[in-house]
Amino acid sequence: MKFLPAAALVLAAPFAFAEPEVSETRHKDWTQVCLSENDQTRCEAIQVLNVTQDDQTRPLLRATLSRVPDGRFLEIALPLGMDLRAGLVIQVDSGDELTFGYSTCVAQGCAAVLPVDDSLLSVLRAGNKARLGFRPFGSTQTQVVELSLSGFTAASKGV
Repeated sequence: MKFLPAAALVLAAPFAFAEPEVSETRHKDWTQVCLSENDQTRCEAIQVLNVTQDDQTRPLLRATLSRVPDGRFLEIALPLGMDLRAGLVIQVDSGDELTFGYSTCVAQGCAAVLPVDDSLLSVLRAGNKARLGFRPFGSTQTQVVELSLSGFTAASKGV
């Protein structure tokens, strides 16, 4: 039996693992991002709202619909400086308001996660816009932004 020198194994290692394949498909205001690796594909539907101030554009909000083994969830990521106690409110068109709390904050911002059951998924797919309300820390005024649901149905099909 012939053995390869250790250096040959180290040099061959990058070829043993295939890089994951990432694809993006635009669906109006939403983007479906899929990662394919080891014959498995995982997709998310994403929309980013940007704000321009003093000639600089930066993300204000990122909405991501994802799937985990026990269901779907909608993650809303906002910049640091939110009043975490107030949570986040979402309303699709003129429907009921749903309040949910922030899950975590990291250096890039804070995230609130809303479980998405089949009923809420249907409401989101049938809707035109979602209004999101949040309160900056130290403010008594709730800020409201609109998230377009145009293209959400198509982008969420693979999620």
